[in-house]
Amino acid sequence: MVPHGPRKKAIMVFAGRWSGEKRIHLLFDAVPKDCALVICGDGTSEYATTVEHAGPPAGRQNVLPLRKMLNAVELRVAYAASDLFLSASNFETLGNTVIEAFCSGTPVAVQPAQGHLEFVKDQKNSWFVDYNDQDEARATLSRIVASGLDAESLNRALPDFAPLGQKFRSANFAKDFDEAVLQPALAVGRQQRLGGGCNAMVELAKRICCFVTCFFVWFLLRFATRVVFVTSRDPKFAILGELGAALDDGRGETIVTLPCLRWLVGSKWLGSTSIAETQSPRAVDDYEGHYRKGYRTALKKWFQTWHEVMLMLIAIVCVLRGSVPMLRRSGP
Repeated sequence: MVPHGPRKKAIMVFAGRWSGEKRIHLLFDAVPKDCALVICGDGTSEYATTVEHAGPPAGRQNVLPLRKMLNAVELRVAYAASDLFLSASNFETLGNTVIEAFCSGTPVAVQPAQGHLEFVKDQKNSWFVDYNDQDEARATLSRIVASGLDAESLNRALPDFAPLGQKFRSANFAKDFDEAVLQPALAVGRQQRLGGGCNAMVELAKRICCFVTCFFVWFLLRFATRVVFVTSRDPKFAILGELGAALDDGRGETIVTLPCLRWLVGSKWLGSTSIAETQSPRAVDDYEGHYRKGYRTALKKWFQTWHEVMLMLIAIVCVLRGSVPMLRRSGP
């Protein structure tokens, strides 16, 4: 599993979807030369292909990409067989991989951002590493490895690591969720129950007001968002596959986002912009490679749902035509 060559001081691992927002590319050269990096996961964009060839073909003998989505048993083995889990992602909402690593007894060295801040405490239960600075990240990882990653060294360097891992492994999630969320919610519900008296009338009036407000606001917001997207010159959109999947098939649901006004008034007023020009320039996260299929899918969906665009345009015209007589009547 480990790349060929001299025995490595530490085996580091990344596990997850291979896409640009994970910023896996920042790990390639941040890993010290005397350590090994194993990258587990998969993806469908050109970025995933870049990750797949980031090892020996690119001259990195200590980087081993394994293009495969691991099942639960394989993932546990990968975590437990590694000395340190790495993640340069700066957009995680929770960071499930961090919890999985803790449960497997493996400390983490992650970017100090977003969901990573939920459980990771720098030099308390794991480490924060700024992967934006490659040289500093490599130096930090070298210091971490030099301090020791065996159980005894971890107990000295990270006093809260073992207790937190034990907590995650032994916690009764269903019971904790019931006590922290469900029971307090049920208690509030019992207080607001419509059982009669003045409080019941006040509660009923509040609920009716909330329902009516939400009903009208929903139509207003739906109308506003559709108008903005339909009339935008270059709207931004993304089509995501089924949640939990590593492969993005581009068949996810979306809303109409084609700038249809350009079709009506031509390029003379709005300017001429081709599909290729609207894409972000090629960068390391490869926006075009990741979203090209989604863009084409959205175009097909627009032709299938053109009636929605036409209804929106008719509604706009009706509103504008109806406002003219009102302005005339309100004038002097």
